[in-house]
Amino acid sequence: MKTDRRINKTAVVLITYGSRYFYFSKLIERLLSMGIGFIIAVDNNSNLDSKKALLKYSLGNKSKIYIIEASEQK
Repeated sequence: MKTDRRINKTAVVLITYGSRYFYFSKLIERLLSMGIGFIIAVDNNSNLDSKKALLKYSLGNKSKIYIIEASEQK
């Protein structure tokens, strides 16, 4: 499969909530394997296990994954 070069500059916004680790982990893995440039994960009050997993992905991919805590926004 040939990947379009523009995909490296693409930003993806992923909104997580509750206990959604099963879903967002598969999505993040797929996006990273595709060469997506940036992933912005909006944590909209996910549970503690999902928060920890999201942080793990972020720490492992510091230049590609950014987390926004929606519950902290005022």
